[in-house]
Amino acid sequence: MSTQYCKVGKTKPNLKKLLNLKAAEEKAVSFIEVIYKNKPMEDLNAVS
Repeated sequence: MSTQYCKVGKTKPNLKKLLNLKAAEEKAVSFIEVIYKNKPMEDLNAVS
């Protein structure tokens, strides 16, 4: 089998996509908003 087209170990991750800080911040903010919309503060304190 020819290894001419083999990319195993030769590909590199796209760091611009992985280290996109603005997108990560937006995901974190939206995640927190969803959590607080679904669970009122009274329920969070009662669980503790």
